[in-house]
Amino acid sequence: MSRFEYLSVLVSIVIALGISEMTVSWGRALQQRHQLTFSWLHLFWTLFIVLLMVQFWWGFWNFRLVEPWSLPALLSVLVEAVTLVLAALLLAPRGAESGPLDLDRLFFANSRLFFILGAALIAQLALVDTFVAGKPVATLENAFRVPGVGVALFAAWSRSLRVQYAVALLAGVLLAGFLATAIQL
Repeated sequence: MSRFEYLSVLVSIVIALGISEMTVSWGRALQQRHQLTFSWLHLFWTLFIVLLMVQFWWGFWNFRLVEPWSLPALLSVLVEAVTLVLAALLLAPRGAESGPLDLDRLFFANSRLFFILGAALIAQLALVDTFVAGKPVATLENAFRVPGVGVALFAAWSRSLRVQYAVALLAGVLLAGFLATAIQL
């Protein structure tokens, strides 16, 4: 087993925990659907974060050529994965809640920290790509990441539902652009 394969198991476990938590929270929402106030915004961000986790896991394959792996390199990739999972957990309703659950209220209660973590994650991704994977700073991927940080920080301080819908749309466009440049089928 190569060192990359060994490290990818740990990264996969962390990401799997996040995806599992989101899946369980969707199941809880379905179970509590009669006590739930649905939110398109919340649904968008939960789907978005799961897609980010899958893309993170898929993109980790690009690190297979990194040699030699060091503890700081591993920790930096692990911090990215943990940041992503923490952001996902902010969107997941807890199962022990009693009474009606308003997903818009849940989203706005956690949106500031969710978007701050999102901005931090985007910055981490760019830094790790540069310092661990050896990619140049000026990449097409980073051309989508830089505005992504700005959009996330703007969204962190907005309490307007309309602005949040616009941010969701813009985030979807930025992610689609990023994926078009970064993903290899």
